[in-house]
Amino acid sequence: MPGASNKNLLQKILPAALALLFLLPNFFSKDVNPDLPYSHKEKFDRALSCINSVSLLESYTDSIAASKHIAEGSYEYAELLESIIEQRFY
Repeated sequence: MPGASNKNLLQKILPAALALLFLLPNFFSKDVNPDLPYSHKEKFDRALSCINSVSLLESYTDSIAASKHIAEGSYEYAELLESIIEQRFY
């Protein structure tokens, strides 16, 4: 039965080929993350240092979102939250 021997051969070769394929990237040291130059401009806002808990962060973000008519859970809300976190911690 030639079909059975091909199947048996495939069952032996396929795991070895997959192992080799997954092992190959370990031999290359290409860094895919570019080094960004430092612009010497800080985003840190000292006025936000009073935000010291998640609940304060939520309430502050909600108040800013309400004043800018941004719906909670929207993409714009996530961008606003990211901006506030950057200004608080960077």
